[in-house]
Amino acid sequence: MSEHLPNYYQPQKTPPIAPELEDSWRADITITPESASSHLAEHTVEAEETTDPTREIQDALEDANTVHVEALMNSRTFLARAKDEGIDIDSQGRDNPKYWDLLADVTDGYINFRRLKGDSELAVESLGIICKLPQFLIAQQRLDINGDNQYDLRERDKEITSTFNANLRKFFAANPDTSIAGFKKELSMITGYMFNHVDDRKRIVEQLNNAVRGAMHESAFGRILERSGYARTGIREATAAEDLQGIDIVIDPGEWDELCIDVKASKFKIQELAEQAGIPNWNRPFFPKLGHNGYIDKETGKLVPPHKDVIVMFSLLEDAWFEDRFRLSDKYVDVVARMMPDIIEESRTALHKMYQRRKHGNS
Repeated sequence: MSEHLPNYYQPQKTPPIAPELEDSWRADITITPESASSHLAEHTVEAEETTDPTREIQDALEDANTVHVEALMNSRTFLARAKDEGIDIDSQGRDNPKYWDLLADVTDGYINFRRLKGDSELAVESLGIICKLPQFLIAQQRLDINGDNQYDLRERDKEITSTFNANLRKFFAANPDTSIAGFKKELSMITGYMFNHVDDRKRIVEQLNNAVRGAMHESAFGRILERSGYARTGIREATAAEDLQGIDIVIDPGEWDELCIDVKASKFKIQELAEQAGIPNWNRPFFPKLGHNGYIDKETGKLVPPHKDVIVMFSLLEDAWFEDRFRLSDKYVDVVARMMPDIIEESRTALHKMYQRRKHGNS
């Protein structure tokens, strides 16, 4: 799922910019000798100074919010595309999901342009997250409202949310000193553009908090599995297709006893699944979900693609352990890692028993 980025220390061809973007991005940016010297003076660091990584991350996110979002919304490319597609660009038009689809669409070209201008990976990754956040939140909202029901945009929405979550985990992994509180504050700023009603904004901010929390727990869980010894037998992140099924991590990939895990930041999600399955007193930190070979949805007439068996598992982590940083301290990783092999084996057994019950018609 990760993007292969060019190495700027080696000779290479210039990365492509969408033809309709190239002239407009260049036309929108005017560099004078005065502004260039001012920029150099502003960003020159004395040799003896040390860089605060947390402040650097915060600055990149602030620039994305205060400079680049407005630049994109007022760029010739964005305005021309909005006009061609009949999208209202005033504050009322921002209630239209197509407005945010367009912003996300033009962001990739702008990111390529910023790389050519010499912006750091931290800067362009921050830009991508900030500018694609509204599209992600709207897609996630539709998925939450519809639950497991099929609807026309379902697969597209799942792809949008899957890609955004993967980019969020990648950002945190590359920037472990990120202040979680500061990160959520910067991301919540753009939600002020999205809706005029306070209740809508509160709901959107809650979705944002859940996305950040989920990314933190999923990445920490991967470290726990490595520390538990599963790196020797094999673990990997889910593929794009698996991610669309809710899978986060695969243990022993390709083996007969391959185990797909959907990591949850809350134990209450596990209890909800058990209650839905008619087991109200379930007290284990996991719950098995059997997959299927695909079927035709009776209401829509569309094919629901096959799903793998999955273990939905609570990360066993407390939010307070992260101490406002993305990277979890080793002491907490070690505590959970010591328990994990027994829990994994117990979950395999539970999945096998559930399969046997279904096979014999007792589920």
